[in-house]
Amino acid sequence: MKWLNGLVILALALALGVVFTGCDDDDNDPLVGRWNLVSADGEGLPANVSVIVTFNKNGTGSTETRVGSNTKVDNFTWSKGEGALDVVNQDGSRESIPYTL
Repeated sequence: MKWLNGLVILALALALGVVFTGCDDDDNDPLVGRWNLVSADGEGLPANVSVIVTFNKNGTGSTETRVGSNTKVDNFTWSKGEGALDVVNQDGSRESIPYTL
């Protein structure tokens, strides 16, 4: 399952090559909501894999990764910088991920 965490982080880092469908709009911040990862770098996810990323208004979030019948949830905190998303994963690792909306 560790490779899936890497996949999620890579997908977020390749924001221009990632296609998301979103719901749960928030008037104050378009990033807040629940996002379904449908492809990374132009490649669709395998049929038995789904990744849902949730950004909460309070700066917390989670990734829910499903592979077949196995589900793993990882929590993180986030904030926006100048053209980058600053993420602190539950293991304490930090990332600055470029993004545009």
